[in-house]
Amino acid sequence: MRKQRLFSALALVTAVALSATGCMANANSNANSDAGSSDQTLTIAYSEGGKTLDPAEANDGTSDTLVVAAYDQLVTYGTTEVDGKRVSDTSVIEPMLAEEWAVDDTDTVYTFTLRDGVTFQSGNAFTSDDVVRSFEHIADSASASFLYGMAGIEAVEAIDDKTVQITLGAPNHLFLQILPMYSFSMLDMDLVDENGGAEWL
Repeated sequence: MRKQRLFSALALVTAVALSATGCMANANSNANSDAGSSDQTLTIAYSEGGKTLDPAEANDGTSDTLVVAAYDQLVTYGTTEVDGKRVSDTSVIEPMLAEEWAVDDTDTVYTFTLRDGVTFQSGNAFTSDDVVRSFEHIADSASASFLYGMAGIEAVEAIDDKTVQITLGAPNHLFLQILPMYSFSMLDMDLVDENGGAEWL
């Protein structure tokens, strides 16, 4: 009988505490909000500090999440609807920073045409040179270099400002499925260099 009373008392205290917290401000509310405010602050809740904003080196949960939100790739995965929700369809590859691509008869030379009018947050124009240098960064990285190897990339060449040619060592059916991964994000390499290199990320 005494245990039942103790349990009932604990249950009542828990219910009151939960009710009180439901009335408190939460992370999505702003008690000091002003409809006319021009405050441009972005608040992000995350579970750990994150180690890097370098997409070729990100390998913890928070860094991965931030990198996915911050960078684009040449191509991306398609989506499909499952149970009323949009989910990735990795069997479908769609344009992202590259508006189109073609592969030669040997299935080893891919030519990507970049979208017009793309700029980085710095205002620098996105060109084929950024693609070449981003791929060089990936190849030299400690984390993503294994994906570069899996993709079978032998050479990345800027044909002109809007055209990039990627040559594989042999036909590789995984190549286009690997390119949408965040490790293959395009970097503003001029900005990276201005700030002392990839360690700045």
